[in-house]
Amino acid sequence: MSGRIVRRDLPKEVADLAFYFPSFEIDRPTKSAEVGYLMIPQQNAPRAMRRVLAIIIHEIDPHLGGPEIATIVESIEPLILAGNMRFYRNLRNYLKALKTPAAFENIISAAMDMMEVQLAKLRKYPFFSG
Repeated sequence: MSGRIVRRDLPKEVADLAFYFPSFEIDRPTKSAEVGYLMIPQQNAPRAMRRVLAIIIHEIDPHLGGPEIATIVESIEPLILAGNMRFYRNLRNYLKALKTPAAFENIISAAMDMMEVQLAKLRKYPFFSG
């Protein structure tokens, strides 16, 4: 079974994840999911992304138990973090090399500041290992 999952009313056990919970599509035959976004939480909800990933993985394969799901989450979490780091670093490098009119300097500067904030947040992720 495949389909789009949009959770508006989450069960009370995970209702605290509503802010972090994305829409996603699952394809059970290929054991995959396409997720609209993943929010990487900070100290206020350090396990939110892990919990969201666990729910998505459970939707892909409801037969998996907690230990198997935890192993999968722990294996994909570094890939997610590394992908985000790579994205912001590449964007920063692109903007540094971009030749723009002087009128755009403030916009480029603001974008660079935003990237540094995002990179700092990624480094502060409680389970970041690199």
